[in-house]
Amino acid sequence: MIGCGAALAIAKMVLIRRAIPGDEEKALPAILEFYTEYVEHLKIPFCSDGVKALSKALTGPQSLSVVAEQNGVIIGFLAGVVLPWYINPEIIAFEEAAWFVEKIHRDSSIGARLYRESMKLCREAGVKLVFCGVYSGGPEALKMFYERNGYREVETRWLKFLQPEDPHDGQSPETRSINGASTC
Repeated sequence: MIGCGAALAIAKMVLIRRAIPGDEEKALPAILEFYTEYVEHLKIPFCSDGVKALSKALTGPQSLSVVAEQNGVIIGFLAGVVLPWYINPEIIAFEEAAWFVEKIHRDSSIGARLYRESMKLCREAGVKLVFCGVYSGGPEALKMFYERNGYREVETRWLKFLQPEDPHDGQSPETRSINGASTC
């Protein structure tokens, strides 16, 4: 593990900038590492189309993404989109799609620098509302980072893969057992 002073020295040699066309290819190793960690955590199948979609999210038409680059190699990114908020379309919102720093650089300030640059670009784009997330069981430090920066927790998301037919949809475990169904 790198000491704090060494990590900060390395972080200073990292360029933080807005993602540009062509970064999709340069960021592929970092995107692949992020995607692999994420699908393993969610226990969902790996899909190469998901990696491609995330790559395109870096520089797509509604994208507002930043990258961390060291010696021409992208070692981190904060990717998101800017859209009218679906609850009130007069409010322009930024929704984080993915925030990632390679494991060997996670004890440096690179993640915070990505965040600061992203928020600077959001302000320049007229963004008024920011949505960020931490996957269930994600780093407590990230939750604390959001709270320190003025965020408040507003929702929890649930994940379920739909089956062709599920006779249990909408039933509580108690109702399932009353109806003689298995409570799997």
